[in-house]
Amino acid sequence: MVQIDLERKASEIKEIISAYTKESFIGFFADFIRNNKIRGFDEFSEKIKSKLRDSLYLIALRLSTDEGSIHFDFNEETKKDLIKVADIINEIVSSFLASNYNEKYLSKNSQIKYELFIHETTFKNYFQNGVLNFVEQEVNHIVNMFEPHNDKIKEKTGLDLYTFIDFYYLTEKLYKEKVYDSHSFLLDKSFHEMAIGKIEFDLNKLSKDVKSKFLNFTERPHLSLVFNISDFNKFIEEDKLNYLLDNFSININDKIDFIYYTQKNPLDFHPIIKLSNNEYLNIFQKQLPTSIYNHLFKLLGDNQKSLTQLYQRRGKLVFEEKTLEIFKNFFKDKNTKIYHNYTLNGFEQDILIIHNRIAYIIECKTSKFREPMRDTEKAYKRIKEDFKTSIQEGYNQCLRVENEIFENERIIIETKNQKVEINTNNILNVFSIVVTLERYGAIQTDLSLLLEKDNENDFYPFSIFIDDLEIFLLSLYKKFNNPYRKFEEYLEIRQSLNGKIMSADELDICAMFLKNSIGLKKIINSHTYIIPDPFLQNIFDDMYFNKEIKVKLKYESKFIFS
Repeated sequence: MVQIDLERKASEIKEIISAYTKESFIGFFADFIRNNKIRGFDEFSEKIKSKLRDSLYLIALRLSTDEGSIHFDFNEETKKDLIKVADIINEIVSSFLASNYNEKYLSKNSQIKYELFIHETTFKNYFQNGVLNFVEQEVNHIVNMFEPHNDKIKEKTGLDLYTFIDFYYLTEKLYKEKVYDSHSFLLDKSFHEMAIGKIEFDLNKLSKDVKSKFLNFTERPHLSLVFNISDFNKFIEEDKLNYLLDNFSININDKIDFIYYTQKNPLDFHPIIKLSNNEYLNIFQKQLPTSIYNHLFKLLGDNQKSLTQLYQRRGKLVFEEKTLEIFKNFFKDKNTKIYHNYTLNGFEQDILIIHNRIAYIIECKTSKFREPMRDTEKAYKRIKEDFKTSIQEGYNQCLRVENEIFENERIIIETKNQKVEINTNNILNVFSIVVTLERYGAIQTDLSLLLEKDNENDFYPFSIFIDDLEIFLLSLYKKFNNPYRKFEEYLEIRQSLNGKIMSADELDICAMFLKNSIGLKKIINSHTYIIPDPFLQNIFDDMYFNKEIKVKLKYESKFIFS
């Protein structure tokens, strides 16, 4: 495959999109990110592989060019431009791995093909997949991590931790109010009678208010994502608001230095666009809590000592405690025994839960998952190293306890306050679970790809990203009368699905189980290779928006919009 000039391809996109005014083009994609499920946009929407990542890439590219003169409206002409742009993006993404598809990698060497597969699936997962989690989880991450540092945050910023969180909830509250207001013309009886189902109608026959709102929506469909400083003034003091807007926004008139698909997107850190001295556009509201977390982490970790302390806190004190909390909220049975930070034969372990004669051995891993390289040989080596220091190490730690349970009639574990003897004859089954602070994609959902086992007959552990674990356990608790048995059933199924599943997201498989656990169990004994339908994950959104599952907030903002 011929290498392409990535900079030239990005310039081709810039040439197409720079014809349009910045606000109209950026506003279209801000709305597309938020509402693509209901907007559709047919052929273009089908071509664009990652609705979120590709949209953010196009917005950042548009911010890197001069102002255009054409107002962007979605029509047959602009659709042609968007399809061209989508084709170029797909060409760019494919080209990142194209150098590996030369004669060497098209050889019959199975190891080379295997490494190429690991590289490609990890690369695409890292750069193209967004993370499905709920905003409450993002907010809880902020509170859990930074609440003890509130005084220092006040000292450095003039704001307390909760003002940052209130700012997010206020933007969301305003958005929902503006959605209702900007679409209110649709509720007008005269508009329905005159306009619905008709190509042309007389605007002057509408009331002044309805006409104004209709024209505003036509001119700026993204209007519900636009807020004014005056919208905030009565809630947040001027100096505090200025700090928030200065640190989380990009001026639309500033040309940013941006070109490559894989470079850090400034919108990940500044998800708000300053349109004028008074108006701001929320590009991606759900990103704001993540940006707040990153901002505070950078602010507090301004020297090596502070940075080291933050990383230590994030791992042992925050991540591990959160994992423990998730399991405690699930295993509410009074007969459940939970041991945390225990030692066995001199080795430190994280969590052991014994419930209904089942032992759950849980290890929490915070190792960094680094950005994959473009060269397969180098990338594979890095991917394997990161896997080894996280999931592999977690498995080895679990296996240590698992072997002790299977090989001894009694084991003695020590915690901070007690020494406990456990009669292993009372344990009927054991599951090893490795919880990670980051999502590793396909190499985590199919552990047969990289996990090394001393004995191939040993069971695979279950490895899952912490937010996915929380969502899944909440769903089990809501959906089934006996969630404990269903969790046990899921873990039994998952052990046998490694080597039979192709997915970069554990929640794909969780959704299959929730929809049809019997059908999923039947697959185990077949030779079928499973590629889950990603739309099955809608079950979690449905349960969330129907308030069937709810993540308990560590801080209840007064601006939460119910």
